[in-house]
Amino acid sequence: MKPSFVRIYLLTAGIILAVTALAKWPAIFHERTWCADADILGRFQRGVTNEQLLGLAASMELLIVLLICFSPWRWLPCLASAAWGLVCFLARLFLMDPYANCRCLGWLAKPGPTTNWEIGLLALLLAGGGWVAFRIAWDAEKSTRANPNLPSI
Repeated sequence: MKPSFVRIYLLTAGIILAVTALAKWPAIFHERTWCADADILGRFQRGVTNEQLLGLAASMELLIVLLICFSPWRWLPCLASAAWGLVCFLARLFLMDPYANCRCLGWLAKPGPTTNWEIGLLALLLAGGGWVAFRIAWDAEKSTRANPNLPSI
């Protein structure tokens, strides 16, 4: 059951992160008017445009997807996706206006208070599931190192 959770989590996280990263591309490379709302992080943004911030987020998400696909250690993409989910959740909780139009899901969702709530919940689930999957994968790797005859995840 435990190795299955790690596989299912990584598959689900990979799909979610790939889709959300690709959904941000129109906001990044579109005319300035598509993302011309107030700064996503308000006074904490410090001269970074919304397009650059979304580009950074999309790049991080695609990097985590690459880790999921190519990392020889299962714990590393679990840790990376958990940390990314936690950073996104905390930024949304403490730095963003709850009514800000962040375009975090790009063309997938219309901006609004319910969308912002759903994005926060998605980030929290990504973080929580990632930490659980990290623990399972880390323990499995430790036991594999201790007994090399056991199958790995």
